[in-house]
Amino acid sequence: MSVKIFHKTSSEALIQAEKIANSIRQNKRTIPVLNQDGTITEDKIIFSKIDCSIIADNLAVMKIQWAKEYPYS
Repeated sequence: MSVKIFHKTSSEALIQAEKIANSIRQNKRTIPVLNQDGTITEDKIIFSKIDCSIIADNLAVMKIQWAKEYPYS
């Protein structure tokens, strides 16, 4: 899955993409799954790969891959 990050400059777009990626990495590469009303469930998605790069002027992309959904502990 690719997430596009736009900013005034390409380098700023990459910085913002890396901030998002680092936030996910610091949380053991997981993000919580939300209910339709926006409340957090006990389920999480575990990402196996997170990469960021500049792909065009003022545009960076964060590519994420996952192998597991909704792990139970």
